[in-house]
Amino acid sequence: MMVWLDEGGSQRGLGLIPAPPAMGHLVEHFWIQKSMPKEVWRIVPDLSAYVVFSTTDGPHELRADCHIVGPRSTFFDLDARGRRLSIGVRLRPGVLPLLIKDSAAKFTNRRVRLDDIAGSSATRLLERMVEVSPRNAVDRLAQFLFERLPSVTATLNLDGVTSVCQLAEALQRNRRSAYNRFSTTVGLAPKLALRIHRLHQALLRVNRGYSFADAAASAGYSDQAHFSRETTRLLGEPPSVWRRRGNCSFVQDGKWSR
Repeated sequence: MMVWLDEGGSQRGLGLIPAPPAMGHLVEHFWIQKSMPKEVWRIVPDLSAYVVFSTTDGPHELRADCHIVGPRSTFFDLDARGRRLSIGVRLRPGVLPLLIKDSAAKFTNRRVRLDDIAGSSATRLLERMVEVSPRNAVDRLAQFLFERLPSVTATLNLDGVTSVCQLAEALQRNRRSAYNRFSTTVGLAPKLALRIHRLHQALLRVNRGYSFADAAASAGYSDQAHFSRETTRLLGEPPSVWRRRGNCSFVQDGKWSR
């Protein structure tokens, strides 16, 4: 649920929708975000790729776009001015190559129009999503992905993995082969991916009310100072500043209705 961590864990206008059972091994969740009250929205680094549909106020009319957003090695400040609506899906790590038919590394820290990858079918999807309610737009995005993604398991669970050696064991490969395979399928170097995964675990705990020290210890940092240094390196600010971002936003419970 990494979308919950963006902008200091603010949940303004955000609703999560579980993936259909037939897609659970490929998709973590869908979301609808109906408002973004700040002009700049800080996005956390992430192993996963996304497909994001958005509508934004243009000079003369509402503009609609749909992009593939690749894995991110560091934070990103999203220009949210005029953003009316965001609908997206978080793919599980390792699924992006199945969608783009190419290495995930080519999309790291990049955003590419979906129709540049999927052609006219993506153009038709965009047209259909504009025409319907946000909840129905989620269904159309899910159907598009269901038809395009193969029915195979291509994801990697990093829970409990703390080193590249353990990752190689999980992949049943030697260290060099595991490095190359992981970089191609996920789009990030394994060591960096593990750092980002650990950061997510700590920030999720902070969001649940853990103290910084307890969040750091339970996520595997040597101490709170280590957690603070890593947060600053990966997220551009210490955890106290990150948390204030969420506290300064108008936080809601994230629920939505049809």
